Amino acid sequence: MYVSSSQLPIPSTNVPFTTFKRIKAPFTKVFSYINQFPPELHCYINDIIDVVPDGNCGFRALAALLGQEEHNWAQIRIDLAKELQEFHHEYVALYGSIERVNQLLDSLYTIPGMLVTPDKWMSLPDMGYLIATKFKLVFLVLSNCGCITFFPLRGHTSPMRNHKIIAVGLVNSCHFVQV
Repeated sequence: MYVSSSQLPIPSTNVPFTTFKRIKAPFTKVFSYINQFPPELHCYINDIIDVVPDGNCGFRALAALLGQEEHNWAQIRIDLAKELQEFHHEYVALYGSIERVNQLLDSLYTIPGMLVTPDKWMSLPDMGYLIATKFKLVFLVLSNCGCITFFPLRGHTSPMRNHKIIAVGLVNSCHFVQV
């Protein structure tokens, strides 16, 4: 199924993406998750911030790390769906089939307020490439199951000091947090 961007749902709280600065909000700091990451990385982790565990947690953590409020998770989904649609042929080549691209696209469509089933959760590694490329940043995923780094697939390179790097942590094998 290929859906045009005019068919994408518009979230009720549409805050435009303007900057990558971190918003100071009443996040919950959860250092009890520190043991969910490889011990070798503990000295590099300054903060672990939890988000609402509602099935949108990966997109909530991403929104907050991009300088938006965590409740802008729906806009993050829309932005990623637009990226997938606009560069559909590139992602078919990357993921190997139009069926996989359509599965990813379908996983991005949710209805705010409705139960988010596991097939709609942020899936990795597939979403990692999409996130890094759409937001032009280096995207890290940390967990005891392994750590992975995603770089943008296209775009101009910038000096190393100008690279934006963000990290999420996968904890309890099913929940994302900001790291």
